[in-house]
Amino acid sequence: MNIKHRYTMIALWLYVCSGLLALSAQAAVTVTASTTTSPVQIQPGGGNVDVTIDINNGDAVSQSFDRWTIATQPDGSQVNPVGGVDAFTLPGNWSAGNLISYTLAATDPAGIYTYTVAVGVYPSVIMSSSSVSVEKLPTPPPGDSVGWYSQTSGTTNFLRDIQFVDALTGWAVGIRNTLLHTIDGGDNWYPQVSPVSSNYSDVHFVDHLHGWAVGSAGKVVHTSDGGNTWVAQSSGTKQYINGVFFIDANTGWFVGGKYFTFTSPYQFIYKTVDGGNSWQLQLIRSNKSPLTSIYFVDPSVGWAIGETGVILRTTDGGKNWAEQSSGTPLHLYGINFISNNTGWIVGRSGTVLYTTNAGETWIPKNTGASESFSAVTFSDSQTGWIVGNNGVVLQTQDGGSSWQAQNSGTSDALAGVTAIDANTVWAVGLSGRIIHSTSSGN
Repeated sequence: MNIKHRYTMIALWLYVCSGLLALSAQAAVTVTASTTTSPVQIQPGGGNVDVTIDINNGDAVSQSFDRWTIATQPDGSQVNPVGGVDAFTLPGNWSAGNLISYTLAATDPAGIYTYTVAVGVYPSVIMSSSSVSVEKLPTPPPGDSVGWYSQTSGTTNFLRDIQFVDALTGWAVGIRNTLLHTIDGGDNWYPQVSPVSSNYSDVHFVDHLHGWAVGSAGKVVHTSDGGNTWVAQSSGTKQYINGVFFIDANTGWFVGGKYFTFTSPYQFIYKTVDGGNSWQLQLIRSNKSPLTSIYFVDPSVGWAIGETGVILRTTDGGKNWAEQSSGTPLHLYGINFISNNTGWIVGRSGTVLYTTNAGETWIPKNTGASESFSAVTFSDSQTGWIVGNNGVVLQTQDGGSSWQAQNSGTSDALAGVTAIDANTVWAVGLSGRIIHSTSSGN
């Protein structure tokens, strides 16, 4: 062996030894991956799963290492790495944590996905690893509740209303102080803290940050940070507030009233122009059953509906309200307008009314269903849904000319419905029920 070759072998031996010593030290670095819910399920339309990563350096000296994720797909194939490789240096006897979000698209195949978080020297030296598994649910075959599937709300309380501001971000409210929030399309619902005790009946958000919820005993709560914190507002009433609607972050209305007990009932409308910091009484009518819902198409023009077939309209932001003829004595519960002229109202015993002239005339529509309807929504001029008792869901794809029953997959009463496009829709109801469709409910 010549001198040059001998020194080369010595250098190589020292390099290997130093690497082994380094890896031996790095063995003190451990990683733990966990999720907030188990098992984790992603709906057929896709979604995100958030994974908490905790890394601990149990050695007294600082350690440097790589962190990466290996994804094992349902067919056993692997993607390595997912989302790149991150280099870390962790001080001695130190821990660090962060959140990683993995996304499955609607086009990804159904089955079990395993995400293995590894620390070591990428790609082959793994000193510690931890795994979480995610199940992407299959799309039901035709005839098996196609289009609608249940989401886990985490509560059995009656949910009264729901609203989404985009395909991922939404809120649901219900009795017993229930405020729920999702940032992944409803795959996971998280409770938010109510500052007051109330049976919430309605919720309305004007954007991702600003929202209001209303309910029993005159309670109004407001958030300006997406629900991370809710604050109570002074409504000016102790009676039940049934509906709330805001046209922007400052201007809104709520409706409700006093139900008949030992004294006469009455109905009211309140308005705010400062985001709910103060509320002014606009209308009070004695010996009238409470109003149930309110809807505005612009800052001036809106409608309020109520029990015993009451329909009220304003064209000056609520300064004056004029009664319109509904043609029915039955209670009305849900209202939605497609345009300034075309709108829909639903109510008890299968009541469906529509107008094409801003309510000058309301025309009854026979849908073939007799259940009491609670809510109606349209995603565009052609596509809409009605929900009600016994899990009934009706859909139109021709602007309301015809309505078809859909299989909701539940017999629970449904109280609220919201849609953000012609395919993506949610409904809520009894026993904490939340149902969702990414295929228009079909």
